[in-house]
Amino acid sequence: KNIYVYEPDVILESINPLPSILFKPLNRMNGKRFAGSIQRAINQLSFKDFVLFIDNDFLRGEYLPELLKPTCFIYYIRDLFNSQPYFKKHGLESEPSLAAKADFVVANSSFLAKYTSAFNGNSFDIGQGCDFSKFNPKGVYEKPRDLAQINNPVIGYVGAVVDFRLDIALVEQLAD
Repeated sequence: KNIYVYEPDVILESINPLPSILFKPLNRMNGKRFAGSIQRAINQLSFKDFVLFIDNDFLRGEYLPELLKPTCFIYYIRDLFNSQPYFKKHGLESEPSLAAKADFVVANSSFLAKYTSAFNGNSFDIGQGCDFSKFNPKGVYEKPRDLAQINNPVIGYVGAVVDFRLDIALVEQLAD
């Protein structure tokens, strides 16, 4: 009864292709729309003190801390999106701006914690959030019933199936 799912009731303009001189004011406009929608949900739930936790969404989230005024703002970086052309275009400015506003930054690797420490001295590596002792590669495990009819080997993948991060032809070859 104390878990709520927020579904934004606004549509944000697709502005990433625009040059910086247009992107910045339109991103602020999108931020105001997004914050207004979030604020309505905050008001409806009568939240007084809340934590704003932004998970890598530095483009849409850049202005949320000052617009929503949370009690605490945490920026979580789990991937170096700025290494990809889509995010690099405006992210090289937006992510440092957002990270600098955070009370602290948490990262899932020492590399990302070091990266964000240039923008925010309160950057911490919290790891992957996984207890690797539960996944002993030398262990022998029973195959789940729903996979029992599949011959070995079974290969799993978790993540975005996109060609700039994954050799899709190789995955297709392995599947064949």
